Amino acid sequence: FFIGSTYQFIRSNEKFYELPYSIYRYNYYYDTFGVRAGDESSIPIIERFSGKDEMTINGHLFSFFTGVEVMKNLNIGFALNGVIHSKDGAMMNSYRDEYGDIQNWKWDSFNLQEREQNYDHLDYTLGVSYLVTPSLTVGAKGGYLKGTADQKYFSSNKHSYQSNIPDVSSNWYSSFNEGDTKQSWNQDGNSIYGGLNFKKTYNDGKVLSGFYQYTKTKIDFTNNSSINDTSNYSNKWEYDSKWFRYIGYSAAVDVRTGSGSRNKSEHEAMISFQWQLTSKSRLTTGVYLSSMKNDIISNEPANVYRTSFY
Repeated sequence: FFIGSTYQFIRSNEKFYELPYSIYRYNYYYDTFGVRAGDESSIPIIERFSGKDEMTINGHLFSFFTGVEVMKNLNIGFALNGVIHSKDGAMMNSYRDEYGDIQNWKWDSFNLQEREQNYDHLDYTLGVSYLVTPSLTVGAKGGYLKGTADQKYFSSNKHSYQSNIPDVSSNWYSSFNEGDTKQSWNQDGNSIYGGLNFKKTYNDGKVLSGFYQYTKTKIDFTNNSSINDTSNYSNKWEYDSKWFRYIGYSAAVDVRTGSGSRNKSEHEAMISFQWQLTSKSRLTTGVYLSSMKNDIISNEPANVYRTSFY
């Protein structure tokens, strides 16, 4: 009789995007690789920046196993394995640039991305091993695995640009763009599996082994998505004692909800041969076969709206 267990905890903090250079925002007077490319200008540049760039990972991995010798040649064992894993983080940039106050040029920008991933499963396995002869062992096992996986994504972007003062200056330009995306995916499923195995040992250092396993999996999934995008443009200019005005607007909305299921059946078989040629060399060869069938049914109705005028 034996009994045992294991536990492992994982925690990690890393960047949302692991990239070495300043590609998310302008770094004035320096190129993309951080090399100074110019002298400071006489025009003042004011930058107001704030942001974050982080990703946190948490994981719990655990197992419990036990076995007992029912009789001289018969052993039975049970194992429980589990995983709880989460990963979430965000990247945000918010800044404002003023290219000299004399001409009133301004640029404001806000970008936010958030991701969240969660996964967990429990795997129950029961196995039996029987020693037919001192050189031949056969076994069988069966199990049940149940798990869930969730993903969420959110992004928000706002950009505005202004040249001179709208409706005050004789020539001016103004634009504003805003977009939001919110999406989620969920999968909930289980697998039932069973198989047979054997191992035959020969006196001259040869070992013949193999296994067969059948797995039946069913997964139910849902997803939601909402995307909104709006843009406004307007400007005014004078030419030859005449003034001109331009206005533009566009908007798009995409909302959809989906659901479905996935049924998978898989057959696996392998046979391998090992031969201990010398104390320092071994020959190993084998054949692995796998057959898989997937049936996927999904439905995702969408409501889409778009409009624009100029």
